[in-house]
Amino acid sequence: MSSPKAHPSAPAPKPAKKTLARSLGEFFGILINAAKTDVTARRTIVRTDVQQQTIHTPAGEVTLRRTTIDEVEQPPRSSPEPRA
Repeated sequence: MSSPKAHPSAPAPKPAKKTLARSLGEFFGILINAAKTDVTARRTIVRTDVQQQTIHTPAGEVTLRRTTIDEVEQPPRSSPEPRA
């Protein structure tokens, strides 16, 4: 005989509800992993451009300044794999 098959329109079984301890463990695990992760990327400044203009207004002189920094950000190097 063939094994019984689920009806195609039958709802999927619900996964077991997580316990409070499991949820807290996942939460603090994520925090610890984030604290250990090195987020410093290697950045190289390619160009810095500063534009400055002084204008006269009824309230006095105002200096307008725009600074543009072009940089290249390289992803962190992955650790080398151990050789066998």
